[in-house]
Amino acid sequence: MRIPTYIDKYRVVKILGKGGMGTVFQCFDPELQRFVAVKVLDLQDKKGNLDAIKKRFMREAMVTAQLQHPFIPPVYDIDYTQDGDLFYVMKAIEGRSLQQILQGLREEEEEFTKEFDINRLVEILCDVCQAVEYAHNIGYIHRDLKPSNIFVGDYGVVYVIDWGLTKLIKQHLDSCELECPPIEEEPQIDRATEPGINYSDGFVTQTLVIEEDDSNVQIPVDLTP
Repeated sequence: MRIPTYIDKYRVVKILGKGGMGTVFQCFDPELQRFVAVKVLDLQDKKGNLDAIKKRFMREAMVTAQLQHPFIPPVYDIDYTQDGDLFYVMKAIEGRSLQQILQGLREEEEEFTKEFDINRLVEILCDVCQAVEYAHNIGYIHRDLKPSNIFVGDYGVVYVIDWGLTKLIKQHLDSCELECPPIEEEPQIDRATEPGINYSDGFVTQTLVIEEDDSNVQIPVDLTP
């Protein structure tokens, strides 16, 4: 794909990753003199209702922006480029995903075995649980919690990322200047007894214990809130 020189005012440095909804670039913000991550919606080769895809992307940005927690990357801005491409800006994170860490441990690479013993892995899991508990308390369920969506920054801070499949169980967003669609409220559920709420946490815990990552494992539909 062609790498743009700029995304709006942000100077593109490199591609950080590409997913189903779009591409994430490391960019430089000339006004605040800092690096940021910019996710751009990619509509090429997309089939179906493009307006619905745009709305889902807006929803992802808004949900992440509402989750203001030390272990969830903050969203700074959302806008359109001059070419009409939708993007949002978030904190740039340098580090490794839990998936990469587990791979390094399985291959017994020294840089991983020295830094990530069982005590450190438990600390990471506790931080993940704090972020997920916070999200649940304000009405959001991640629904895609797995090692590739858990990031450990260079200074040890743990981040839960990729809230694109989040489900809302308590409405508290009213409007959006970008005409972001209202997020439909789901029926109230008992978070203490609903099995799907804690299924993903259990999957990540099992992955840490046995150091075996299968991110292609699908959460059973009847356990997905």
